[in-house]
This record gives sequence, structure tokens and C-alpha cells, in this order.
Amino acid sequence: MEILLEKILLAIYYLTLGSLAIYGAHRLVLVALYYRNRERLNPPMAEPEDWPIVTVQLPLFNEMYVAARLIDSVCQFEYPRDRLEIQVLDDSTDETS
Repeated sequence: MEILLEKILLAIYYLTLGSLAIYGAHRLVLVALYYRNRERLNPPMAEPEDWPIVTVQLPLFNEMYVAARLIDSVCQFEYPRDRLEIQVLDDSTDETS
């Protein structure tokens, strides 16, 4: 009985090792393919002549300590100011304003 249990545990161990080896080999192949084809990645796109209007909505609910940082970070977006709308949706019941 002990020998059978030992063989089963060894089989599970070797299956796990084999699975990890296959996973590692797969990751190695993906890295090799990336390095071989990285020159063919998409070039950066040119800036559009007419930027679309974008609306960023910031839903807030009792986020007194987060609201100022969130609004400041959205204001740092690199997007034409005349094409960017920021909407703050505040349903707070605390001192968040």
C-alpha cells in the first residue's frame, strides 16, 4: 500500500514538474518571438488634425481624501483643453465637495 501511494505521489510530482517545464518553455518562446519581431511593432501614429471631444466622468461617493488628487491627475492629461470635458459626479453624504 505504501509503495502504491509513493508511486502516485511521484506521478503527481513529475506531472507538476512537466507542466511547469512546458509553461517555462512557452514563456521562453514568447520572449524569443518578441525580440525577433520587435522591429515590426506598430510605429507611433501621427497626431490627428481634428481631435475628438472627450468627456471624462469622475463618479465620487464619500471620497473626501481622494477627490482633490483625482481631479488634479485628470487635469494633467495631455489632451487639447478645448476638446476635453471633465464631469465630477458627486453623490456624497460627507464633507466631499
